[in-house]
Amino acid sequence: MPLQTSRSLPVIKGSEQPLINDFLGPNPTLMSSAATNHYAIDARGNSRVIAGPVSTTFTGPIASVHAHYATSVDAHKDIIDWLDPKQLKAKHSRFHEIVRKSFMEGTGLWFLDSEAFKAWKDEGGSPIWIHGLVGCGKTVLCSSIIEDIRKSCAPMPTQLCYFYCSFLDSDRQDLDAILRLLLVTLCTVDATPSKVQSLYDECKQSYPVEVPSTERLKQIVLAILRDVIEDASPLIPGDKAEITVRKHIYFVIDALDEIPLSYSEDVLNFLQELASESLPWLHLLVTSRFDSLIETILGDPSLWNIIPIAKEAVNDDIERYVSKIVHDDKRLSKLCSESITVKDLMEERLVKRGNGMFKWTALQLSMLKRLRVVNFLTVEHELLRLPDDLNATYARILSQLDDVLADYAVIALQWLTTSARYLFVEELAEACAIKVGRTPLLDDPQRRLDEEDILEMLHDLVIVEDFSASTTAPHKRRKILLAHFSVQEFLADRDILIGTSKKLRIIPKQSHLLLAKSCFSYLYYIQAEDKSGYPLKEYAWYNWEHHICPQSAIKKERVRRKAAQLYKLLTTRVPALLDSSHTFGSISKDPISPERELALALDWMPRDGLKSLEVLRKTLGVIGGRPEATMRNCRNIMPHYYPPLPTSSGFIRLMTLVPCLDDARETEGYLYSVRLEDKPVYDALSYTWGDSSKHENILVDGRQQKVSRNLGAILQGLRLRPEDESQLLWVDAICINQLDDLEKTHQVLQMPQIYRQAKEVVIGFGKEKMEDEKAINYLIKLAESLREREIGIPGASSSVQTLLNQIETDSDGWSSILDLFDRAWWQRAWVTQEIVVAADATLLYGMLSLKFTVLEHIMRCMKILEILIKQATGASTSFQRLVTHRGWLAAFDMWLTRQEYLLNHPMGLPQLLWRFKDKICADPRDKVYSILGLVNPLHHRVISPDYSKSTDVIFTEVTVHIISTYKCLDIFSVPQFSRFCPVTRSLPSWVTDFSRLGLSYVQSARATPLSLGIFVGRASMSLFSAGGLDSSPIFTLSASYDIFTIVGVTTDLINRCYSYGEGTVSDCTSLERLIRKHPLKRVLETMLGMNAGLLWQATSNELTTMKAFWRTILAGQWNEGGSLFQSRLPNHFRIPPSTQAEHEAMCNVEGLWKYFGYIRGRRLILTQNLRLALVPRIATEGDIIVVMPGGAVPYVLRPLEKDWLFIGECYVDGIMHGEEMQGYVQMQNFTLV
Repeated sequence: MPLQTSRSLPVIKGSEQPLINDFLGPNPTLMSSAATNHYAIDARGNSRVIAGPVSTTFTGPIASVHAHYATSVDAHKDIIDWLDPKQLKAKHSRFHEIVRKSFMEGTGLWFLDSEAFKAWKDEGGSPIWIHGLVGCGKTVLCSSIIEDIRKSCAPMPTQLCYFYCSFLDSDRQDLDAILRLLLVTLCTVDATPSKVQSLYDECKQSYPVEVPSTERLKQIVLAILRDVIEDASPLIPGDKAEITVRKHIYFVIDALDEIPLSYSEDVLNFLQELASESLPWLHLLVTSRFDSLIETILGDPSLWNIIPIAKEAVNDDIERYVSKIVHDDKRLSKLCSESITVKDLMEERLVKRGNGMFKWTALQLSMLKRLRVVNFLTVEHELLRLPDDLNATYARILSQLDDVLADYAVIALQWLTTSARYLFVEELAEACAIKVGRTPLLDDPQRRLDEEDILEMLHDLVIVEDFSASTTAPHKRRKILLAHFSVQEFLADRDILIGTSKKLRIIPKQSHLLLAKSCFSYLYYIQAEDKSGYPLKEYAWYNWEHHICPQSAIKKERVRRKAAQLYKLLTTRVPALLDSSHTFGSISKDPISPERELALALDWMPRDGLKSLEVLRKTLGVIGGRPEATMRNCRNIMPHYYPPLPTSSGFIRLMTLVPCLDDARETEGYLYSVRLEDKPVYDALSYTWGDSSKHENILVDGRQQKVSRNLGAILQGLRLRPEDESQLLWVDAICINQLDDLEKTHQVLQMPQIYRQAKEVVIGFGKEKMEDEKAINYLIKLAESLREREIGIPGASSSVQTLLNQIETDSDGWSSILDLFDRAWWQRAWVTQEIVVAADATLLYGMLSLKFTVLEHIMRCMKILEILIKQATGASTSFQRLVTHRGWLAAFDMWLTRQEYLLNHPMGLPQLLWRFKDKICADPRDKVYSILGLVNPLHHRVISPDYSKSTDVIFTEVTVHIISTYKCLDIFSVPQFSRFCPVTRSLPSWVTDFSRLGLSYVQSARATPLSLGIFVGRASMSLFSAGGLDSSPIFTLSASYDIFTIVGVTTDLINRCYSYGEGTVSDCTSLERLIRKHPLKRVLETMLGMNAGLLWQATSNELTTMKAFWRTILAGQWNEGGSLFQSRLPNHFRIPPSTQAEHEAMCNVEGLWKYFGYIRGRRLILTQNLRLALVPRIATEGDIIVVMPGGAVPYVLRPLEKDWLFIGECYVDGIMHGEEMQGYVQMQNFTLV
């Protein structure tokens, strides 16, 4: 980067540009060297240190620097997104800012100014464990430590990682999360540790990008930390004085005691391992209460500097805190200024009685500030009766509530501790207004508590997070949470048995029952359509089942299956539990069935039995009103019913379904048009249309629209979405105007982007079958067991084998899994693109969901799985049926293609056409169009969806495009598949009929192509080169694509055909019997008839004939395309055999028929030049054999009056390796029709 010299220091040219400002930080400082004319840029303000001659550090035009920096940022972001998908770093940063609001200047100095902290901060050494009483201010102290590190350590290269453990955090707080956050901190834009880069590169070799095990992450972290070295070098080259630059890593964890017990031991063991490393550049500090488990693992004073928080030290801070709060409160400040006695009493009682508990003192001050009258008598009275500890303080706070407010407080705290998700203040106020009874009511607006009343009532027990700036929902602006871990412990304490607080003890079962009753009562009461008027309506409608069956731990699913099952019971079984008074009041308190659980939650219902139950069912059936489509970053949202969509600005339609539990109610939805570039949040549906003769109606924008019964069933399931799932859905049959060909063409072009950009692709299979749930559970358990085995968890291998034994012994085990893949979706053409490009995908069988990643993990472990199955069960025929089933193979191909695509290894068009040749589509053109979104974009210049073109034109264009692009004739090995079928073709003979490549068209004459080359990704690895090495096709094509002229050489003639068998699969086994029974001469007579005599006359050497025979019937290769010289036989003798003994040994190989795959669909013939050949079964007398430049094999052509008919490829012994193209060759033009 050039410098411009000024009278003082140089000026960085271009520093006014955004790049320079972004890269160097604002106002970068230039430092000069006395010994040289060099300058260094101090850019620490942007977390970078750039030292060295500016002229050599940045060279080239500014655009190049920008491009390099942008590339680095993108690569860094990919790694960070992989390491931190839950954005832990941002979350802990936000929490840190919340904690800092409680900080008071001048506190914490007892530790921040201590020699122990200074030594730890400057020199590292022993890690520190700070422990103290509950409520002593550890978290605020931890935040002060973090801030001190940021300020005092800024001049040297530092990396700071902090982790706040909190009972409020719904995400997992385990070792995996801590390791990921630490690795994210260690990765900077400027320098990602090589070990992290290597791990990422390794993991992204599979898709989805492999999730490294916790153990693997731990080893990477330890390796990086061990490799940090002290680097001493001159800051400015040429200076004599060296400035030592150390890389310091600060790692701070707060509240270890709040980590769930199931995770804590792993975290503590890792911290102990870090401490034992004694790394001088690692500064490790943790805080917690004193805990026996923590003390057992971290209590070694030779490794840890254990610092208990002394009450005296905290009391000094408390004294400052008390003085500050009193000074800022006008009433208390005035009182203390007038009465020294009150001031002394306040210091004695609040500071000394505080006993080192900041939280306790803060709560007492809060109660003093809330006194109605502040004078000597009232303050003295309060100070003389202070509670002893936090539990007593919480009890005091609640006991001060009058009876009315106490009841509300009980309700509010039950909701806060038991709700299925966090609540907003507006929702909690509504919950407190519910009156459960024979006539459910909501408090009159004049009598109820509003949001501010709730906060006032629960003061000091809750905290509020404001979301006003990030939401438009009127009732979701302020999230309310318990203020401290000690509040949760207080409410769950079994010893709360006295006074008002006795009824405040939270018993989960009772609280869930209360919330279930409240949800039902609320929905029964409102029975209204105005969604905005009832803040708790969404929570009650979406979450009531979590409180009916809390003990069943309803797992996260794509649709609310449990709610649907319970809702159905309201009609079928629950009415039978009504007692003689038409209520549910006499239900047993010890329910053993879901319907009894439901009845218990309905014991409040009015005494009109079935009538009230029907009212509730109606309300539960559908959440009223038109759904509000929450569209982040979408500027143009308008309801539509098929108006024209702009074709130039990336518009699509999205549908939102009205949530509904009543399967008798018609599915209803609304359409919105949006722009893809505005990044709408939506899911995309992948499905099959099903039986076209069976339809049902749904409502779209209030109008009837016909859909197939299968799609109707899928939409009926998807309207049961959980509350946190995307409201918007893309469904091609509904979101595209199927009657508008222009729109249809344009939308098909956008489909790859539509599915790629979707938050999730939902794969709908229609209604579930009886064994689906069992099969899905087997697959989930199998994937989990394989993952545990993969990461080395002890006993995981035996767990896998136990599960495999269970599946094998289950009469429906493997067959139930196979049935999951025996669905039409796996065979459809368009679904391939839809699943391959998806960022995330879920399979939906009725209301059962299965993440596609489960299948991907099993498929990635297939080789290991096969070995384990053999060890566990021997040769499992049921498992073999599964892995050879068409549906499973289709799933495997999708997974394989998904890996290649998402790892940025797009496949060629020929490979995809061949891999998915068995896919089914109603329109033959979709054989090509359905995979275009997966191929290299260079193909799009020639081939793009255009439904105005006929099928013949499309297939012709694709054939010519493949020949032109790949400069070979491998595609000529493909058309013979369709040619063997007795169907009428309108296509030219040389054009591939891509609609007839699948097994359904060639089952009776399945001929394996001799040279697929580019169709299987082996363009440069063909076994044959009949048309010459490194040659390319020479052809011309008329503008109308109806005259195709290609250059070639006529090499032989089919003068007489004598076919053994009919070219069917049975030929393989009959040929095996023939070869084993008779000598070669008799075999040839049987297969060639009278032509055999001509062969013997031409080649008197029997060994020569023997070799030619074996080469020909094997087509010069093994079935999988391997060279004959690479033996596939157990005896490892030469192929073809060169002695009579080897011939006899070959004839006796067990299962010899399996190697004769190339004779199926072909005839063994003797050509005019007495060569053995395998030719297409439809070849006949008078056909010629031609080799063409660019062709790996010879081809059979049939003469017409002026032109030629293309018959297919063939194997001709003696001309497969370019023998006919050597020397001077007379070329000929062949016009194919």
